[in-house]
Amino acid sequence: MHSWKSVARVLTDRSYRCDLLERRALVSGSSVGRSLLPPLSQNLTDSWSAAKAAGGLRLAAMLDARRLYDVLHHSNEQSSSIRLLHQAFGRIVGSISQFGWVTTEDLDRLVHRANITALSVTLDLCCGCGGPTLYVTWATGSRMIGVDQSWSGVGYATEKALALNVDHGASFLCADVVTLPFAPGAFTVVISIDALVHVQQRRRLLDECIRILKPGGCIAFYDEIAGDGSGGGGASEALLLDALSVFSPHYLFPKEATICDLEAAGFTDIEVVDCTASFEHVNRAWLAAFAEVWDLLVDEHGHDRCEAERGYLEAIGELARNRRLGRAFFYGRKQ
Repeated sequence: MHSWKSVARVLTDRSYRCDLLERRALVSGSSVGRSLLPPLSQNLTDSWSAAKAAGGLRLAAMLDARRLYDVLHHSNEQSSSIRLLHQAFGRIVGSISQFGWVTTEDLDRLVHRANITALSVTLDLCCGCGGPTLYVTWATGSRMIGVDQSWSGVGYATEKALALNVDHGASFLCADVVTLPFAPGAFTVVISIDALVHVQQRRRLLDECIRILKPGGCIAFYDEIAGDGSGGGGASEALLLDALSVFSPHYLFPKEATICDLEAAGFTDIEVVDCTASFEHVNRAWLAAFAEVWDLLVDEHGHDRCEAERGYLEAIGELARNRRLGRAFFYGRKQ
């Protein structure tokens, strides 16, 4: 079995074209035309420039959520400088070749706690381009289904599964995560990685998770949480939260609110582990990787986009230092 580093190298050494969206009926039995994907030449530069001209209007306010993530996934997966960014990040922590806060060590802990094995049937909610889904499939042999609202994210994830020869175990579906197209009791495990913070109807989503889990099944996820605010100083909280929501809205709640939502949905044996320290470490790794390939990123994607992304990371760092923002691992079981 190849090491994950060699597997991750496959993901960062090539450009995925998402041609499968034209060649095969990937989602709900329908073929998808290239017209759904934004032109590569745009590279988000026009969107950031327009946002700046509009007085700093958030990108998330200019595009509906599905279009936003289609643009981001398409631009990132086609970008040579972003592949170099992932390589630089991977030299610091265990990378899954997808932007986010999760490392391979985080996923190993999740797999262990949720007892994901080759006998499991696991759903990855808001899977993006499939990084965590592919890693868990590779590490455990579990049958995995990744669900995301982005057509381009699902297409790239499917192409990567084929490239890694794990398409027999990992498949991807474009669907609304609060109205999942699965029968009751279809899964033994539901996971999600740093994504529920972007879902406004979180309670409805957790009700769906209870519905599709088998009795005795579990949910395990990492997510950003509102901190206790014990720190102080630095930029104003309003400015930091504005920077935090450049790409998509953040619905931040303290961990106690998430525990209440899990209990209200019917989960028991709830566990919470604070992961803010590793969150800060991973954020610093991203800032270091950005610094390493900054000039290449600016040349390809433009100064406005790169400054927005760096500002996002810097805002997260300051909020975490001031205990306004944290990250936690949540676990719950269906009786």
